[in-house]
Amino acid sequence: MQLLHVVQEALSNVRKHAGASGVWLDVEQHRGWRIQVRDDGCGFDAATRADDETHVGLRIMRERAVGIGADVQVDSAPGRGTCVVVALPEPQALAA
Repeated sequence: MQLLHVVQEALSNVRKHAGASGVWLDVEQHRGWRIQVRDDGCGFDAATRADDETHVGLRIMRERAVGIGADVQVDSAPGRGTCVVVALPEPQALAA
C-alpha cells in the first residue's frame, strides 16, 4: 500500500507543478518492483531541492519508501521534465 502512496504522490506532483502535456507510468516486476513516473513538464533543479524541507511531496515520498525498504530517485532539470523511480527490492527469505 505504501508503494502505491509514493506513486500517487509523484502523480499528484505532476498535476500540481509540472505543467506537463504527458505523463508515463512504467511498472516492472522481476525479483523486486520498479515503478517509474516521468513527465515532459517544466522540471526543476533536483540537486537544490534534494534536502529542502519546504518541498513536502518529495519528503513524503522518501519517508514512505524508507518505511518499506524501497529507494526513491528523482531526476529532473529545468526545462526537461522529471522522472521519479521507486525501487522495492526482492523480499528476503526468513531464516528457519
